[in-house]
Amino acid sequence: MTDKTSGLSVMERAKAHQRKVLTQKPRSFYVEEWETTFYIRPTMTLQQKCEITELAESGQKAKSYALTIVYNMWDEDGKPVFRKVQIDELTKEVNCEVLERIATEIGRDEPTVEELEKN
Repeated sequence: MTDKTSGLSVMERAKAHQRKVLTQKPRSFYVEEWETTFYIRPTMTLQQKCEITELAESGQKAKSYALTIVYNMWDEDGKPVFRKVQIDELTKEVNCEVLERIATEIGRDEPTVEELEKN
């Protein structure tokens, strides 16, 4: 399927939209306990979101919070702060209230049902 005005297929426009979203300026978030400012990326891939949802729905809420943080927290240079292999370390050795607060802050960027229905 191709748009007659632009010549781009729907898939090309969808991928261009995702690239545009990913280049938006990330929102800063200061974690007082760690004395560090992090940056929250505006979106995830569907695969990442489903991976987090699967963890939460299978009773692994702590790991779902940790994975949310892994996929969404960036440093000032635009590099991920944590890696997926650090999930167990995050869930077992880092203060749970701080992690929960960060995951909640990241979730603020998620669209509401009303916002999704508008689109």
